[in-house]
Parts: sequence; C-alpha cells; structure tokens
Amino acid sequence: MRELYVSIRLHKLCLGLLSGVALVALLGAGQPADALVINPVFDTSWGSAPAGATTVVNNVIAEFEADFSNPVTTTIAFGWGELNGSTINSGAAATFAASDFGSNQFSFSQVKGFYNSAAAGSGATQVLVTANANLASPNAALSYFIPDAELKALGQTGDGDTEPDGFTGYATNFCGGGTCPYDFTGNPPASNAIDFTAVVEHEISHALGRVDYAFAGTPFLTPQNSFKYAISAGNCTKTLDDAFDITCFSYDGGNTNPQGRTFSNQSDSGDWINAANDSFNAFIGQGEFASVGAADLDLMCALGWNDRAACGTPVVGTPEPGTLALLGSSLLGFAAWRRRRRQ
Repeated sequence: MRELYVSIRLHKLCLGLLSGVALVALLGAGQPADALVINPVFDTSWGSAPAGATTVVNNVIAEFEADFSNPVTTTIAFGWGELNGSTINSGAAATFAASDFGSNQFSFSQVKGFYNSAAAGSGATQVLVTANANLASPNAALSYFIPDAELKALGQTGDGDTEPDGFTGYATNFCGGGTCPYDFTGNPPASNAIDFTAVVEHEISHALGRVDYAFAGTPFLTPQNSFKYAISAGNCTKTLDDAFDITCFSYDGGNTNPQGRTFSNQSDSGDWINAANDSFNAFIGQGEFASVGAADLDLMCALGWNDRAACGTPVVGTPEPGTLALLGSSLLGFAAWRRRRRQ
C-alpha cells in the first residue's frame, strides 16, 4: 500500500418519506446551491498526464462544488509527477505556498472568532454549530495555521497573493515501480490498479483545509486539532491530543466519534488510519475502491465547509416529535445514497 501524504461524486437522491419540496423546506430553502467554485491550474507537467486524469479532476471538482454551498472561489494547482516544482516518485501529496505558512497564523481567540461568525452564518450546518459550541484548543500557546481556502470557508479573506490556495501532485507511478496503473473510470479498479478518483478526492480535501501537522512535531496547530481526542484503554476520551498519536475524531467535545474514525499515527496525521475503502484514509491499496463517507463529510463541515444535506440544518425552536422522526428517517436514507459513488 502506498501513502496519500498530506472527496464526492455526483450523488443520486433518495428522499425517503419526504417529498423534494418538503425536504428543501426542512433543510433551509434559502441555502445557495453550488456556490463553491474551484478553479484548477494545471502545471506544465500535466501535459504528459493521460486524458483520463484531467477528466477525473474535473469530475471531482464538480462533485465538491455541488456539495458545499460556501460562496467561495479557490484555486488549486495540479502537478503530474511533481508537487509545486518538486518531484514525486510515488503516492500523491498536497501543500501550500511557503508564504502562507507565515501570513496565515492566528491566535486561538482569533480562530474562535472566525468560528463564531461562520456558525452564525445563513448557510451554517448543525455540525459547524456544534463544533463551534465545543471548540477548544489543546495548546492555546501555539499559533494556528489556516489555509486560504478554509479561511474563505469560515468567512474570512485569504492572504491576497496570486499563488494558488493549494497545490496537489500525483506520481506518474503511484507505487513507485512495478505494475501499478491508475484507474480513471470512477468504477472499482482492477486488482493491480489504483483508484485515481479516490486519490484526487483525498488531495483536494487537503487543499481545502483537511490538514494538521502533528507528523511534523506540531510546529503550529490547525482547526483540525480541535477535533482530535486522546484514546485511553481503547476508548475515546474528552481530552484533546495534538501529539502524533492515534486519536479519536469528534466535533462535539469528545461525546461522539462518527463512524469510529481515528486519525493516523503513520504518514500524515491529518488522515484516518484503518479506514478501508475511505478516500480520507492514509493509505490506499491496489484494487481498493474508496469513496467519501459520512464521517468525512462531518469533518469537512466541522472545518467550515457547509453541506446541509449531510451535516444538518441548525435546529431553530423545537419541532414536533413526529416531524423529527420523519426527517431523521429520510435523511438516513438520503445520506446512504450520497455515499455511493456509482449506481
């Protein structure tokens, strides 16, 4: 298995017991659709990439744009065999402009202010509101790095430079040698092939802010560090952990652990560990068909990206119990269909 160092298809809708009109009304009719715009910049190296690679990139971009409603325009660079000018011999990776690491540093109080504002916004999800209510820092003495795209998702402005908000790169041979072709179909790959759609989902989500730097000794924190909880005797605790450990994902103060997801203590600490068939896992194997699941979308919503269909609309008032039951049953079916890449 190779590392994904440092995701979301066009989904069918299953409205369950609710009509489309009723579902829109309950989820928030005023939410803008397809407000996210991702502008790809293909490096000169991309000229040697197969045509299928470009098709996959454009498809994954369209999927993210369809899912997240934030009124954000972001630019992401794509390199074939290189990442922002540096050669990649295996796997795939994402990074940010060197200047961003200096300019995009904030105190925890500033980060909390960003979250307060975003959680009060018209498109906020219930996950974001809950994350904001429980937002804490594992080490308030450290500064926070927030990538430009995530800053925009939280309602702030980027650093204003002309460089892409994020850079992604893909090795020409993901395994670094031998027979390890990419599959560009979006369907289950052959036993020796790598699901390129899952790889692109993985890296674009990093460019949108799904990162932390525990693997580098935690020189600074990111918002994701506020959702990583220590494990004791095999159980999730309510204590934040910014070390390079296996940690529990929780956006509600450690009370729940969506899909049992844990962050990695290998390769990239911003990824899941032991989450097979998940595009956000640290590793992907030949023949493995991976996609984005419910916990992945919860994490993206906690980071500021709004997907009310997956992460809920903030509850205002107290709906009748029957209405809650109806909505819950319908959304469970809806989410199950969303997570399937192809039918």
